[in-house]
Amino acid sequence: MSSREEPHLERLLQSLLHRLAVPATDERLRVVKPLDIIDHSIPESATTTPYGHTPDVKIRIFRKMRAFGFRDVAVVGHYYGSMPRVEDRFVELLRAEEPRMSGCWFMLGTGDDEALSRLEASGIPNVMLDYTFADARTGSSSLDSLKTTIGRIHEYFRKLDREAVLAADNNGMPHLDDVAGQSGHQRLKRNHLYINFVDLLDFNITMDAPQVKEVIDFLLASFPASRFKLLVHSHAGPHGDISHAAALECVGQGADGIWASFIPQAAQTGHNFSLQYLATLHRYGNELVQEFYKLDTAAETARSLHELSFPGQPVPADCPIFGSNAYSWVHSVFRHDRRTPRGLPARMIGATEGARLAPMTTDVDMLSQLLDGLIGNDFSSMTATKKNIYAQGVLTTIQLLLSEGHQCNFNDPNNLKYIYRHVDKVRFGVSETPSIIEGPHVPHLRRWLRRPSEDARLQLLYRSTRDGDTFADFMGKVGSARRLLFAVKNNSNKFGVFFDGPLNQPNNPTSI
Repeated sequence: MSSREEPHLERLLQSLLHRLAVPATDERLRVVKPLDIIDHSIPESATTTPYGHTPDVKIRIFRKMRAFGFRDVAVVGHYYGSMPRVEDRFVELLRAEEPRMSGCWFMLGTGDDEALSRLEASGIPNVMLDYTFADARTGSSSLDSLKTTIGRIHEYFRKLDREAVLAADNNGMPHLDDVAGQSGHQRLKRNHLYINFVDLLDFNITMDAPQVKEVIDFLLASFPASRFKLLVHSHAGPHGDISHAAALECVGQGADGIWASFIPQAAQTGHNFSLQYLATLHRYGNELVQEFYKLDTAAETARSLHELSFPGQPVPADCPIFGSNAYSWVHSVFRHDRRTPRGLPARMIGATEGARLAPMTTDVDMLSQLLDGLIGNDFSSMTATKKNIYAQGVLTTIQLLLSEGHQCNFNDPNNLKYIYRHVDKVRFGVSETPSIIEGPHVPHLRRWLRRPSEDARLQLLYRSTRDGDTFADFMGKVGSARRLLFAVKNNSNKFGVFFDGPLNQPNNPTSI
């Protein structure tokens, strides 16, 4: 290493040591108020779905978010070439459902007179105002424009107060509604203004924890916590998605909460999302999450939101928390159960636990659980020890196939059943009990495999009667041979069984 590199390395090590020494965010996440979220499930998914949103879809999303527990819901957005006719019709539906619309939010850009006129016609009592520092084309880079827009919004809030005939004259200032909403939530926000600094941190680098703290400290000093709430929103970058981690770090360093959709699909590559945020707070022991939100409906809610915005399109398998892989464990150490109560167990959010095969990762216990459901009584009726023997045989078979370049979807039920049935027929030989497999029995193997003789060639690869030979020794000798499908053991005799033919045929294992 050159001397020129050493200072950089030293700074890197110091940064890592600092992170290790400051787990202060843990306590912050345990006590932060989970109600400090503005839900953006309506406008965020609209920025990426090719299907668009009808007014009916929008009202259905609104109902789902209120039912889950969100008090603050962004409902209408006038930006990025929005569709006023759709938005106006949706406002009619929303007003019929929630006449006061407390806790509802209207989004618009600074200096947009048309959007301000639509806000004033909507009656929606809270505003999120986009302010862009650098984009002179919209006029929003002007502080004068910002002041003028805020003044007009404040006058609009005063008008709402007069029309609502409130018991107290709030003069357009922020307050909580004493009248409960149709969803049953009480003390919902009115006359609240949130200013979104769109490009405050708009650069293509990753900040480390000390830099995040520096930014948060600056914002808190500029906007005192006694008067302001600091909410965070972050995007996935072009080289990877750290949007959730970035938002979480900001909250851990002092921000109050986030604004986000419930699911991650938004814009170009996705945004941080509230389901994952709430799951993380719960994992850190934040007991208020369960108090305010119906976690047992989380997976169902997420999937239904996806269906509304992407009708007929499957949820990506690797989608965090509510994708098909989220609670389909690949290894027993990943499973959330009573031993890891803060891991957001599947039952907590209404999801279903299962198992799936990732051949480079999955352990015997997890594969046994998977085979239990896949094979049925033939497997589930075995003793735990015998199950593990068969599961280990399947894993070893897959390992040998991969080592010889035979790749397929091993989690596919047809492929997995096919491998298991073959292992089952010859009693995959890790058991010390005598096997019926001997040299003269090779012809019988063909019949047990029920494959045409021209399609399956079995041969004895290796035989040893030395007492010192172990099964592992045998596998080491034959593991590099081509087309080794399984190996069996009879007392001190070890046999390799070969299979020549495509693994994933036929599709229906019962026809083998």
